[in-house]
Amino acid sequence: MNYSVCTDALFHGEPIEKALPLVKECGYDAVEFWTWWDKDMKLMKDLCDSLGLKVVTFCTDFRINPGDATQHDRYAASIEEALTQVM
Repeated sequence: MNYSVCTDALFHGEPIEKALPLVKECGYDAVEFWTWWDKDMKLMKDLCDSLGLKVVTFCTDFRINPGDATQHDRYAASIEEALTQVM
C-alpha cells in the first residue's frame, strides 16, 4: 500500500515550495491537495518532478454534489476544467 500526504491538510497556509520538500524528506512519494485554483500548478508540477513526487488526487469544485443526479453535468464539466488546469 502506498500513502499520500494531503498538503492542504498538513501544511495549511504554507507555500508548496516549503511543503513538498518536507513531504519527500519524510519518505512519502505521493501528494494530494484540495484545491487547484489557488495554486501555481506549473510550480507544483516542477517541484513534484524534481522531488520525484506524484500527485494522486485533488478536488474539483466541491460546491457540486456528485451524488445529486441533477448536478452530474456540472460535476463532469468541473472535472474536465480541473484536468485541463493540472495536466
